[in-house]
Amino acid sequence: MQKIEEEHQDNESDLNAADEFMNSDQANQMNQVQLSQEQREQVITKSLTDGNPHAPTNITEFSHKDKQFKKDEMVDQLVIHFAMDGNIISKEGDEFTD
Repeated sequence: MQKIEEEHQDNESDLNAADEFMNSDQANQMNQVQLSQEQREQVITKSLTDGNPHAPTNITEFSHKDKQFKKDEMVDQLVIHFAMDGNIISKEGDEFTD
């Protein structure tokens, strides 16, 4: 039993040492790129747009009624990343126990 407790204490001390290293400046410096003063002062501007980069710019379809191709400029930009169908019921409710 004493051996297990010693191993547990050793594991805790290893975890504490790892936490101290990750919070230290040395760990932060390992993942950083060294920049010149000019590069540090450079201002980079990024902007978000509402367009979908995967959507086509236009859609051309054949109209059998007019017997010609028609170009549709309005392309749907909607993208659904997650959808879930279903109902949520409480475990304590009568519906769950049925």
